[in-house]
Amino acid sequence: MKALNERVTVADMANTPLQSGSVSMVVFCLSLMGTNITQFIQEAHRVLAAEGVLWISEVSSRFNRDMKTFSDGVESIGFKCTSCNTDMTHFATLTLKRLNQRPLLVNRERVK
Repeated sequence: MKALNERVTVADMANTPLQSGSVSMVVFCLSLMGTNITQFIQEAHRVLAAEGVLWISEVSSRFNRDMKTFSDGVESIGFKCTSCNTDMTHFATLTLKRLNQRPLLVNRERVK
């Protein structure tokens, strides 16, 4: 991948160059398409400051009508769901607050 200009940073969502606790909000909008979604969420937990906000908006069909299982999985990584909107016909949105618990391990390694 190549950056379009000097204001764009090319990065893997599972391993960003951001410092731990350096951002107040992470937005995933139509971007959780990889097979390593858990690692994306863990990376969001790492870079978010205490009580930072994670906002997710995805096509409803991605959740196979089981938003509870998805939100429970995100909460198990260290978030608390503060809002879940599934009333829209094509999209679902979640707003979550970062908790201070440690993220889950993936393949026995903690995501940095």
